[in-house]
Amino acid sequence: MRAVSPSTICPALAIWAVLMSLVVVSGSAFLPIGRGASPTQPATQAVLARVLNKTAPNGNLTISVEEPRFTAVAGDFVGMQFELKVAQWTPTDGSFNVTVPGCKGVFYYGANSSFALFENRQNITVSSVNNTNPTLTQVDLQLSADTSFDLSKDAVFSTNLLALMTPLPTGTINVSARWQWYVLTSGGTLTSGNWSNWVSTTPVQDAWLGQNTGGQVTLNSNYTACLTGPVQGRNISLHIEEVSPLDDFSNTTKTVPLNWTGPFCLQIPIGATLPNNLTVPQPLLVHLWDYGRSYYHLSNQTRLLYVINVKCVNATSSSPSWDAFLLRISWQEWALIAGVGVAVAVVALRLWFRRKGGPISRPTATPTTPPPGAMRSPPEPPLTGPKES
Repeated sequence: MRAVSPSTICPALAIWAVLMSLVVVSGSAFLPIGRGASPTQPATQAVLARVLNKTAPNGNLTISVEEPRFTAVAGDFVGMQFELKVAQWTPTDGSFNVTVPGCKGVFYYGANSSFALFENRQNITVSSVNNTNPTLTQVDLQLSADTSFDLSKDAVFSTNLLALMTPLPTGTINVSARWQWYVLTSGGTLTSGNWSNWVSTTPVQDAWLGQNTGGQVTLNSNYTACLTGPVQGRNISLHIEEVSPLDDFSNTTKTVPLNWTGPFCLQIPIGATLPNNLTVPQPLLVHLWDYGRSYYHLSNQTRLLYVINVKCVNATSSSPSWDAFLLRISWQEWALIAGVGVAVAVVALRLWFRRKGGPISRPTATPTTPPPGAMRSPPEPPLTGPKES
């Protein structure tokens, strides 16, 4: 068997490396991302149906601040950071954890354009004495083009309507937050914006997302989501909605018994077809709400706990169809499959071209008869290797 030379393998590896690099930067819209930036959080989390007979969501953060008043050039990093402090708490000495949901900072530029920085969900220790360290919350991205900010609008920091959480009972503590932007040039010059005003909110008591149906659901089935933690006595609501047009088409609300132990699960049905004549596959949003405690003074407030991005697909048989299989393959996986295919094709083509030229052989010398008395030279060794015994 002929060995494959490095000149054959290297082009294939180069193509495979390029395709793999596309997989690595998946979700970034090919925008160069800086320290800690995570562009994968869906912007649709900020688009939610209004809750009937309830107030607007509580316990979340939305804070505006003046945008940069200059043009940032390609290669600059635009970032944000925020800090927390205790606004009201009894007792007044000590510390506790606050879970800040995935948040974002939106900047406006040009005629009607915007970009966002995304910060992942994180736990922050808040002290009654000091503010939290803002450098622990920094996130930034690198601009790929010169950017003139829209001076008629403010930059906005928000938790996408999601409530902050704390182990303490809801209503026993208020937390204040503020944020600022910064621009770091490629040469190392740092320009920081003014800190925003402090904005206070009342976090909700912890309720952790447990077992759930996940990111895909089929027509004519149920979506299940469970909460764990101190959920006793709380009114929990599970909703599912279409994104476009916005339609909260199925929901259920239950009160967790006071003596409940273990996960508390809710289930909502999805019919044989989606409302508004929407076809599948179709993106949906599943969200879990805390409507407070019926015996508690905050029973008229609603707090958004979680948003789950879901894709609704056709029901499949026990042996999955090719359509269902293909729907489950992400574009990153397609890129990987394509990379392997191209690499194999390159190797096969180079081997074919080599073989098409024929095997390499030595020219055979025409034997001659030596003159009488001349010394004969020893015979040439065979071109093939020694025979196997």
